[in-house]
Amino acid sequence: MSTLEKKILISLESAGLFFLLNSVDSYKLFGNIFNMNLYSDNCPTKLGLLFNTLIFFITTYLSMGNPFKRKIFKLKNTTYGTLIYYLLSSPAIYYLTSFLNDNNSCPNNKMILIHSILYFIILVGVMYFPE
Repeated sequence: MSTLEKKILISLESAGLFFLLNSVDSYKLFGNIFNMNLYSDNCPTKLGLLFNTLIFFITTYLSMGNPFKRKIFKLKNTTYGTLIYYLLSSPAIYYLTSFLNDNNSCPNNKMILIHSILYFIILVGVMYFPE
């Protein structure tokens, strides 16, 4: 498999995780499991966004299971991906793209899919940064 194919595959998997964790169902599920208010008024709460960002960070780090990779390399890539996740999942960015959702800044599946595609594109680009 070529380097580009690997980067695309990794980015697709990460974008899929982005889509799953930004869905309404994941906020409600984690809120019920941990007895926290992570979603209210049809929008994720600030605590919900932070909580799902932490889940994204942990899941991404653990998915880089290759024991031969240096831990600092895994941590750097996980941090970049998580920062991009947090920015694209923030209410401010959803507000900027609210024209796609009848001026409702709370994410729906269409907006989450668009943000997942943006995440994928940005992540592929970031993978070409020098180590």
